[in-house]
Amino acid sequence: MPSSNEVLEESLTSAATGQSVVSHEILSDLGKGPLKRYLTSTEWKPSTAQLSRLWNRIWTSALSPEVKDKHLTAACNALCVFLQCGAASSWLEVREFSFSKLVWDAAFDVVHKAFQDSKTKPGLQVLETLTRHLEIHPDEAVARSILQDSTLRTLTTLLIGTVPGHMKEACIIITCFLRKTMLFTVLPTLVERCVEANKVSWTHKLHEHNIPSSISEEHSSRGISPLLFALIFSSRLSEPRSASLKLLSLVCSREDKLEGSVQPGVLAGAVIQIYLAANTAALGDFAQDVLPVLLSNSARFQSFLEQFAPQADSQKSDLYTFLAVLYVGRMKSYVSEEGSDFPIGHTV
Repeated sequence: MPSSNEVLEESLTSAATGQSVVSHEILSDLGKGPLKRYLTSTEWKPSTAQLSRLWNRIWTSALSPEVKDKHLTAACNALCVFLQCGAASSWLEVREFSFSKLVWDAAFDVVHKAFQDSKTKPGLQVLETLTRHLEIHPDEAVARSILQDSTLRTLTTLLIGTVPGHMKEACIIITCFLRKTMLFTVLPTLVERCVEANKVSWTHKLHEHNIPSSISEEHSSRGISPLLFALIFSSRLSEPRSASLKLLSLVCSREDKLEGSVQPGVLAGAVIQIYLAANTAALGDFAQDVLPVLLSNSARFQSFLEQFAPQADSQKSDLYTFLAVLYVGRMKSYVSEEGSDFPIGHTV
């Protein structure tokens, strides 16, 4: 009677005969047990050539244009089982293969494919498996390099990309990285590197959105400010709006102080002020769509209210923004009509 390993090999060989991808049925079966037994067996050690062949069959199938819907879901699940079980193998060679950058990059390509096919759930399954892979990676320096390289590519899509669907995808990926890894500590540096590598394209993007060239370098190219601008720009488009605002809210919710002890929420306020001064027609949409997401609690509302409080030399757009913040505060019941909760001593 053939062993489970022989059955597995026979199934994959059969799947490769006369077709370019592993069938939905075999991929589905692989994710239910055989693949786990194959990779975690303590009695039989797969060779690197066998591992490579098995992995290539799975991830190339996932990337194939022919693989869609349930077929893609099965491929993503099999891919995740391979990564998880390979990392847990008792054999060093299997673990090294599973943790290799080549394997990580190939799986990351599958994430892009799934998102672009509007299969968000399996895409997130693979993405979260990859972030877990980085967390348990045996070589911290390699894990850090993989994360930063992948983030740089994703930031480039978000900052200078023009395809709304790709911007949405980039927002989802960075959101996952921020929630599951230590990315936030190096995010300002990565954003600066991305802007520096794409300086002409980024300057053009700022001009497209009427941002004056006279703004300081601190806001145009330093720290996370360019990312905040990019998220505001993409939130103006219907497809990436929700993902952009979720990421913007996540960044602003961090209490970590960056760039001269300035909190991200304060930086966001300054960026919004610049954007609305140059795009006053967008104020209504901001009051309806953007500010309610950013002002998710009374503390953040009060911080924005103080930041936008009218001064003697305030521009008209600053006053409009202040009133928009007040509008959101009333809508969310952060401030009463009598002004009892109003943080700077005025009444509404």
